[in-house]
Amino acid sequence: MKALVAYYSRTGTTDKLAKDLATRMGCDIDPIVSKVKWEGTLRWMACGKAGMKKELCELEPPRKDPAQYDVVLVGTPIWAGFVSAPTRTYLTENKGKIKRVAFFLTCGGDEFAKVFDDMEAVAGQRPVAKLAVKARDLKAGNYAERAAAFVAELGK
Repeated sequence: MKALVAYYSRTGTTDKLAKDLATRMGCDIDPIVSKVKWEGTLRWMACGKAGMKKELCELEPPRKDPAQYDVVLVGTPIWAGFVSAPTRTYLTENKGKIKRVAFFLTCGGDEFAKVFDDMEAVAGQRPVAKLAVKARDLKAGNYAERAAAFVAELGK
């Protein structure tokens, strides 16, 4: 199975999980790069607003073509209870190109169920697997078993 991990990370938390998953799967990785600079404390509020309004943003062209993969793992941080604008844009721009999709996200709380539902609606397909990891669990390394189960589910 040829897999790709495509993800957006504002603070590095989702980046850490994405790299871990790509290593576990031995697959390609392609960070989603926004032309809008979301970094910094002041931009944090703009992130929440963009998430709530379900805004799209301009992205750098992806380095990898998702159509060339059997499954694409798409990752996002949660912005004010919503999918990040860069990840929403990636899913929108690649709708119809992705054969099979899986979702992963990083979060501070338990608000991930509706984010997965929103990602599914934007992608136009049901994910073959889903993984939510709280930032504190990622930092403490308390997610390895769930990550392994997620990867195993993709092999089905």
